[in-house]
Amino acid sequence: MVGGTTSPGPPAAGAHDAHRGFGAPRAKYAGTAPPRGVGMRRLMLIIAVTVVCLAAATVALLARSPRPGQTVALQRAAVAASDVQRNYDQRTGLFCPRSGNCWWWTANLLTALADYGRRAHTRAYLGDLATSYRLARYQGPDRAGVGPFLDTWNDDDGWWGLAWLEAYRYARPYAAAQADSYLELSGNIFAYLARQWVGGSCGGGLWQNEKPGHLKDAITNELFLSLAGQLYQTTGDPGYLNWASREWNWFHGAGFIGPHQLVHDHLTAACAPAGAQYWTYNQGVILGGLTTLSEATRAKQPALARTYLQQAEAIADCVTSRSCGGNPTVARPTLLDAHGVLSEPCETRPCTYAPAYAYKGIFVRNLARLNGGTGRYSAFLAANAASLWQSGRNAGNLFGFYWDQPPAFYLPVGGEAPVEGAALDLFTAQLRAGG
Repeated sequence: MVGGTTSPGPPAAGAHDAHRGFGAPRAKYAGTAPPRGVGMRRLMLIIAVTVVCLAAATVALLARSPRPGQTVALQRAAVAASDVQRNYDQRTGLFCPRSGNCWWWTANLLTALADYGRRAHTRAYLGDLATSYRLARYQGPDRAGVGPFLDTWNDDDGWWGLAWLEAYRYARPYAAAQADSYLELSGNIFAYLARQWVGGSCGGGLWQNEKPGHLKDAITNELFLSLAGQLYQTTGDPGYLNWASREWNWFHGAGFIGPHQLVHDHLTAACAPAGAQYWTYNQGVILGGLTTLSEATRAKQPALARTYLQQAEAIADCVTSRSCGGNPTVARPTLLDAHGVLSEPCETRPCTYAPAYAYKGIFVRNLARLNGGTGRYSAFLAANAASLWQSGRNAGNLFGFYWDQPPAFYLPVGGEAPVEGAALDLFTAQLRAGG
């Protein structure tokens, strides 16, 4: 039924030809036996086509079937996804079972679930996305907000822009119309951020918050870069690529990246790079942005694409190396612990800086994106995943903040959702790396 009427169905055989004056079609060999050899040739053709189709189906099945290492990663990720899901509040569309600001955490957790759901080929989290899209639009710190999933914090807006873009990729095979609404929302968030670009102060970039008295920080600008690049890859609109290139040129020229290839947290009022710690998420989001830029320019500007990739690898190499990220003379606190496992550079132990609970997951999510083109970091991701599964999991299958110690040592009260989300990001990264 279409529009309340019955579909006429296909025309009778020969109807189109008869209408065009050719009359009804006749069998080529009507009334006679086919010439000798025609039947055999037809049979051989059918066999050949069947073999080709079966081979293609087999290749597709093998490509989708997980390898043994990926099966392990899928099982681990499924446990972490369940841990994340138990924190979801269907009444608000947020991961906020306790009081507090979980706005940007929710964006990251939805990103993690959508990323996992897409790679696990499960529809399980489509409902969460639809619920959050409907209920959480104005639940940010400003409450009234300045638009759907927008507030005055530009970094929050960047997280949500990436979340809805990942939601689009996840939902597209199952609910195309809903997915398109997610893509439109991501583009609207980007457009709002682009209007916040300020050229007069420090030569460009975005403020962390559009209200006076805030800084131009690394993460806000990295998110803007990554969102622009991924929107270009999704839509093909060159305007997004222009913005991504403009952001990177400013970011690099502003001196955010230090002599050891680690990213400083922010610029001072005098436009000097600063920040006592090298937070892992600052080292991570830039990897995704540079990888996207490299992919976007590889065909037409291969030399430029290589420079983007080399810069991303330089950052990742330092973080994952004991001689650099694990060296207290380079990074204090270090980014690796004594076992070579990724560590967040909190000043206190246990870490009481709640935003940091999600940071390591963000790093490995973006490291996996870089690793997809190089394979250089597969062993690091696998080792961290094994450590968390074996040493950082309790009897209830909850994961801790430290990836090489039992969560009984530190599972932060009120911070379970981002901690479990970081675990999900790690196991999904392991899955992407082949297990």
